[in-house]
Amino acid sequence: AAYKISGALGPIQIICRGSMEESCGAVSAEINFALAGVQLEKNLNLYVLGRFYRTPYDENRDFYEQFYERLKEADGLLALEA
Repeated sequence: AAYKISGALGPIQIICRGSMEESCGAVSAEINFALAGVQLEKNLNLYVLGRFYRTPYDENRDFYEQFYERLKEADGLLALEA
């Protein structure tokens, strides 16, 4: 059996024959899970960069007030624990 996996690192193909087929299915699932984790981490990093660094702060308001508003928003979206 052949398992094709694609993710953040590009396509990967695992070819299994004989008694190794069952083990390869488990390995394929683990690799898919790891690649999904890489993509999730990338998306979280992009969110933080975009929301906290690239989105301008209002110069007429207190910086920390705006920062904590964004932090509370992120906590609600991401279920962060302090």
